[in-house]
Amino acid sequence: MVKVSPAGVLSRVNLAHTKSTSWVVPDAPTLDEHFRDRNGDGPLPTAARDHLKAMTPMRSMTIVDMKFHNGELFLAGISNEEFSSTLRRVSYPFDGRSSSTAVRIYHVAHERYETRAPIRAMAFATIDGRDTLIAAYTCSPLVVIPTADLKDGAKVTGRTLGDMGNGQPLSIVSVSFHGDPSLFVTNAGHGPRMIPISGLQKAVAYLPENSPHGGVGDWRAEYPLGPVGKSLMFVGSSLFADKLDDKYLVSVTRDAPSGSLNLQATLTFPYPVNNLDELWSEYDFKGGERGK
Repeated sequence: MVKVSPAGVLSRVNLAHTKSTSWVVPDAPTLDEHFRDRNGDGPLPTAARDHLKAMTPMRSMTIVDMKFHNGELFLAGISNEEFSSTLRRVSYPFDGRSSSTAVRIYHVAHERYETRAPIRAMAFATIDGRDTLIAAYTCSPLVVIPTADLKDGAKVTGRTLGDMGNGQPLSIVSVSFHGDPSLFVTNAGHGPRMIPISGLQKAVAYLPENSPHGGVGDWRAEYPLGPVGKSLMFVGSSLFADKLDDKYLVSVTRDAPSGSLNLQATLTFPYPVNNLDELWSEYDFKGGERGK
């Protein structure tokens, strides 16, 4: 484990003499469980990487995202059950107490209820007066689930409020954007988005009877669906992000021109702008100053 100072100095965190507690996931997939080989599913020719993907142990998704909230550690991932999408709540410091809830969603772009693919990124906020987990799934529905419903052994259905159509969320960060509680969401298939919490209040849930039908592409006119916020200019690809303080986000960013992987701090106000030195505009020319 390594920590980075504001000055950019790296130092190792020595845990040898640190008090610790532990908790073991009771229902993780076994090492011999693998994903399905999707060869033949689509129009594209089979690629070697498709077979390698299928060889990935399902155990690798036992924990996909984690958030600490109100004295509990929430763990999104999968279990060894057929209804594999699982949300675990573990008391902290670890004392053996935990609960596990199976989560079902209606996936608009896939036009069906789904119980296998897990939550990819999550955050918490008060939605419609209730403490609520906000979950982003692959391809990329935005779902809300009241935390009071996440009881041990329960099977719950989250309310799907929006859908990007394609992509894969990587992280959700709770921030203040222009003074309003918001979510900064990064995605492997899209640029980052800023989602106002106000847009999730009293939002209509998508179900089979009120959802668009026919196809799953984000190129369709209907997408993005619902209160999924605004796409932000972000130079490079923000992979994983987190809150640094009240003014800054910290982002693991893949640089566009060089391809290097950087850790950078980014202001949240007036908007999360970064790496403007990599873009050329009118303001860079003599006489192009603002106001001229």
